[in-house]
Amino acid sequence: MSANLQLPDFIDNDHLKLSEALNFLLRSQPQADIASGYFNLGGYALVKDALAEIPRLRILLSKEGGIAAGELYPAGFQKDLASAKFATRNRELAKELVQLLLRPEIEVRLYTKGFFHGKAYIFGDVAIIGSSNFTHAGLTANTELNSVHKQGYAAQAAREWFERFWEQSQDYKLELVRLLEESKLISSGYSPYLIFLKSLYEYFKDELTVDLEKGRNIGKSLVDLADFQQKAFERALKILEKYDGVFIADSVGLGKTWIGKKLLEHFGYFQRKKCLVIAPAQLSQMWEDELRSIQVAAHVVSMESMGRSNFDASSYFDAEVVLVDESHNFRNSNQRYAALSRIMNAGRRKKAIMLTATPINNSVFDLYNQIMLFARGERYFARAGIPYLRGYFIRALEDGDLLNLLEEVMVRRTRQFVKQEFPEAVINGEPVRFPRRELHTERYDLEAIYPDLYKQVAVRFEELILAAYNPEAFLERPTDKEELERQRNEALIGLIKSLLLKRFESSVEAFRISLRRQIAFHERFIEELMHGHLLSSADYRRLIALENEEEVSSSVQSLPTVDASAYRVLELAQVAAADLEHLREMLRMVEPVAVENDPKIAKLIELIRERPGKKIVVFSYFQDTIRYLEQAFRETYAESLQAVRWAVVDGSVRTKDRTDILRRFAPKSQKTQVAPEDELDLLLATDVFSEGQNLQDADTLINFDLHWNPTRMIQRAGRIDRLGSPFEVIHIHNFFPEDGLEEMLGLLERLMEKIVQIDKNVGLDASILGEVINPKTFNALRRIEQEDARIADELEAEAEISSEFMRALLSTYLQKSGAERLEAIPYGVHSGMAGRGRRGIFFHFKVGDEHIWRFYDVDKREILDSKYRIYNLIQCEEQTPRVDADYNVDDILAEVSRHLLEDLNIQNAVQVDTLPKAQREVLTALRGLARHPQIDRQELIELLKNLNQPLSRVLVRELESIHKAYEAQPMELVKALRAFVEHYYLTQTDQSAQANRRFSEEDLELVVYLTLSATQ
Repeated sequence: MSANLQLPDFIDNDHLKLSEALNFLLRSQPQADIASGYFNLGGYALVKDALAEIPRLRILLSKEGGIAAGELYPAGFQKDLASAKFATRNRELAKELVQLLLRPEIEVRLYTKGFFHGKAYIFGDVAIIGSSNFTHAGLTANTELNSVHKQGYAAQAAREWFERFWEQSQDYKLELVRLLEESKLISSGYSPYLIFLKSLYEYFKDELTVDLEKGRNIGKSLVDLADFQQKAFERALKILEKYDGVFIADSVGLGKTWIGKKLLEHFGYFQRKKCLVIAPAQLSQMWEDELRSIQVAAHVVSMESMGRSNFDASSYFDAEVVLVDESHNFRNSNQRYAALSRIMNAGRRKKAIMLTATPINNSVFDLYNQIMLFARGERYFARAGIPYLRGYFIRALEDGDLLNLLEEVMVRRTRQFVKQEFPEAVINGEPVRFPRRELHTERYDLEAIYPDLYKQVAVRFEELILAAYNPEAFLERPTDKEELERQRNEALIGLIKSLLLKRFESSVEAFRISLRRQIAFHERFIEELMHGHLLSSADYRRLIALENEEEVSSSVQSLPTVDASAYRVLELAQVAAADLEHLREMLRMVEPVAVENDPKIAKLIELIRERPGKKIVVFSYFQDTIRYLEQAFRETYAESLQAVRWAVVDGSVRTKDRTDILRRFAPKSQKTQVAPEDELDLLLATDVFSEGQNLQDADTLINFDLHWNPTRMIQRAGRIDRLGSPFEVIHIHNFFPEDGLEEMLGLLERLMEKIVQIDKNVGLDASILGEVINPKTFNALRRIEQEDARIADELEAEAEISSEFMRALLSTYLQKSGAERLEAIPYGVHSGMAGRGRRGIFFHFKVGDEHIWRFYDVDKREILDSKYRIYNLIQCEEQTPRVDADYNVDDILAEVSRHLLEDLNIQNAVQVDTLPKAQREVLTALRGLARHPQIDRQELIELLKNLNQPLSRVLVRELESIHKAYEAQPMELVKALRAFVEHYYLTQTDQSAQANRRFSEEDLELVVYLTLSATQ
């Protein structure tokens, strides 16, 4: 053909691009045969218009080099499609290529008998043979060498060569179409459910495929765990490797001690690390025995001893692993907290293993304080998307959402979860089973003997002002600050009144004791007032300390000492006198109720006598109630209970005596021998004994007072409802008054509503808010009264603050269908579904090893990062239909990517101004001494390096004290700081590895996305 004269003898993509030659030939020739080792979308884009005009086209592709025998073309092609920019242009190209391939005159085959390395572009009387693959680079960019054969016989010879390989190849057109349709550029073959599962699979994939050599011990373990405990152990190791701290927070009775024991064996025995165990005094001996059984020589320290002024924390600075049993006891910043913080933060990093079924008791800041024992600084979880930890918890106060953080540091499963997900679990060859819980309501009728007692008390109670606790309400000219204080005191009064009601419900005697204390205080208050004085805050503290209620005591400690002359003294005295009369009248109402005519005690005795031979635990919140019961057992009912051997366990009982009582009551659980005549049948206990103890020799638990904190109800039940219980059924008896309950609950609800309203107005301290009864508690009480045994499981489920439910869903799918389908789904694909009234897009990104979820709300134009909230939005079922979005995804993806990169770079920026102010001031003071003639410059540099790192709050407070003490004495300041650094073995930390790196778009890998439309 005359046009052949325009073609050179070879094409190298320099003077003439191969794509230009192909475009010319495709438009002028009746057919084309293309052989290429590789093909991509970019190559197609260069010649797509000309390809659309060719009457007949055959493409021969090859198995890729380096791919195992039997594997076909898709791996590299899929990767190429996955890495293609997610842009409208590329999506259109992919769809156009699919349309082209579906034409009958277009054929594609794959040569699989060996690696086919030839590249040829054969037309009617022209053949181009050389090095260029059918790719964008091969047709334009690479330096190639392709020979152009313009003789008809040469083209025919090349065609015969092509035919020979074509006949030995298999049809591949539909497979190529499938790869394109399943790529992120089209994603036509994916249901919402598959995309949802793919996201979960990739998120948890490392856990599924992790090399557990680090988790395996070199030698045989002496700790035999059930499957669910072993999974917790393995996950704990992974968390410890990343953060040096982990919470084992399984529900009570699931064997947290055993998981902790295996972690100590792993570190203490097999890795020979120095271990320290911190536990309640009553559990110390148990830990000594457990450590001896696994041959780990660790120190065991009681947390009570850590609160003493003579406790020497430095004795344990060399510990490498610290296990804290019942770690929720470190939820408040006090003396023992400071001691543990010093141990954790001295010297090189330690592994912290925190065991607790109740990481949050009253406020989310319970957990914050525990985390700060091992988290050095507020930015410790920045790489998890939490740039400032305290701010994260402040937001959680409002929405309760902590999942993003807990996913990083906590292993948490409930009893119901384990029963459902591990039905075949075994320990020591024995199947794991749980006893069935049966609730029993025990009614007593105080009003049958003392008619209208509750109503009469309630009337007086409603009129009680307790003005002595709020003198700010009687100021002549209150300032704005004093007005705020008045409202806060109102909340405190609500808390005190609620405590009185709780004690009234618990026992008449506990109520009487409180009333007498209040009467004594009010008498003294009025007496001082008549002499022109108000009681100081120290007097308030002394009074409340007598109540032995820590939460009230901590709340009133901050009450100010005030000048009585600024108050409306006469009015205050009148109101306080009226309060005193109400208190005296309530005491007169309950004075006649004695042990011998108390129907609640009579009911308890009756219940005990109905269960001869059974071991029973009787719990009460209040020590005064337990002592009242002790008096009844020892005196009034001694003869009735002469066959029952019983003991009292409360805060006044010495640790040694508690241990002996435990051994005698539950010898089987404690694996000890006790003579039959020395065994105990019944315990009267406060909640000091509801923590960590194994009492499964018993099958009966009696709650003598109501559950004002559902967490404690679960803790109590967990003492006897444990793995390995020999009983099919455990019995939980709950006492309720026959009449008057609704009267009492109504009073409490009104008090709580008032406190919540005050908090909205002025903001209350956590010490007050932590004791506010949750509205759900009142409903829970009514269900307990109705003997609804499901309530315990539901309360546990509400506390299930982890992603185990996500893992469980994925695990169920993998057990049924395997991982192959999910593994084959390429990155970047998508689907869509109806959004149940919410429009938006879920994006799953991967940055390095980190997986990041984001949800863009189309209507609100906001970006969510809460995994818990996102999960609830995208959760779907296998039958969920696909509904594609009718809005543009490109711009949203660009916006979300930009925001994510900004977040990542902010989180990754480590600057000195992220340190606490007090610490920054110390560093500034040291820099100011750089030219001091008497201070060694090199020593100053070393001090700056050692102190320029995140430190615990306890250590920062010490630094602040040193700075204040020696601010005007430079030499002494340096000396004291040097001693501080040496005492805590502080060394320079390497923060530079990631500090200066900036993330770019190339670092973002889109795993999947899922669109949500407003309608079906």
